[in-house]
Amino acid sequence: MKWYTSPVHHIHRIMLAIAAFIALVQPCSAAFLTITPTLDVTAEEARERTESAKQSDSLIEGQGDRLVITYSSPVRINVDLAPQRRGSGYDPAEMLHFTLPPGSQSQATVDLTPTPGWSPFHQTYYITFFSPAGGEKAQIHNFDFLSWRWGSLLRAAVGHLAIRDQYQVSTYHALRGYNILSFPLSVIIGLATVLAMLLLFLLRDRRALTAMIMTLSLGTLAYVAWFGIDLARFTATNLQEWYGEHTYSKAGSSEDLAQAIRGEAAKSSVPLFVYVCHDTTDFYTKMLRYFLYPIPVSMKPEDIARATHIVVAYKLQWRYDRGELTCGNATGPAKKIAAFVDGSVLYSSTH
Repeated sequence: MKWYTSPVHHIHRIMLAIAAFIALVQPCSAAFLTITPTLDVTAEEARERTESAKQSDSLIEGQGDRLVITYSSPVRINVDLAPQRRGSGYDPAEMLHFTLPPGSQSQATVDLTPTPGWSPFHQTYYITFFSPAGGEKAQIHNFDFLSWRWGSLLRAAVGHLAIRDQYQVSTYHALRGYNILSFPLSVIIGLATVLAMLLLFLLRDRRALTAMIMTLSLGTLAYVAWFGIDLARFTATNLQEWYGEHTYSKAGSSEDLAQAIRGEAAKSSVPLFVYVCHDTTDFYTKMLRYFLYPIPVSMKPEDIARATHIVVAYKLQWRYDRGELTCGNATGPAKKIAAFVDGSVLYSSTH
């Protein structure tokens, strides 16, 4: 007697095999992900980084257009990565930001080409990992660079050309300029102009002189026009902000704030000492020093005890309740004097 297996039974076995295969493959595929980082960080991401603890930072070296990170972490990890400049540190405008999800022995492939500081040559990168304060630490097992491809090289060059220039507010204000594959656009345009002039000169045509002058003029005009557009854009934005809200870029309401502090100084019988509590760079403090000189302005935590007035500016976490101000690690009695359009608040210390 022959054993007979019905088609239904075969189908059932095939379905079980497919289900088992999916069950085996799914966890593995979930451990591999591709990440396209951004040059901008949202307010929520900035808040998370401020509240998190910097777990580690390091320098890694390699050549390629993608970075494979093998890691294990029970929580999300925020990561900042930037190419190192030759002979100096990194440019904040070239820093990439991304997040690694929780996982065990997970691999994330990060695209490096969105930053204008990326180059197809061997590079050093600064990388920082942020994890929740007080939580379990993540483990970074390995870094691997994947070789660049011609397609990614062309896309990166076009993409870098399309990145809008950023207005860098510092001791001096400047347009940083464009970088394409880590090379300054000004150098690329300058070399192209020189090469075009040499080519025309070698042709030894009577019209070569005129063509050389035209080439030089067009190269110069293209270079100036490129930055002129950005300058006009930033100027229009800053003028609109100044006449609309009386704030100026990252200087915010520092001038109005300084006027209020000078008004306090005119009424005070003791010399003023201003402390700035913030989560940003020292630019805001420098602006106040400029407007308030010779009134001393400090942002050092050890100076808060001698402060007669406290400025809270660009601070993510702080509290004022029933005459008590908590900002950073300091808590003490204070009186609210004024609030300003940019969100900064002036208090007088009442201790």
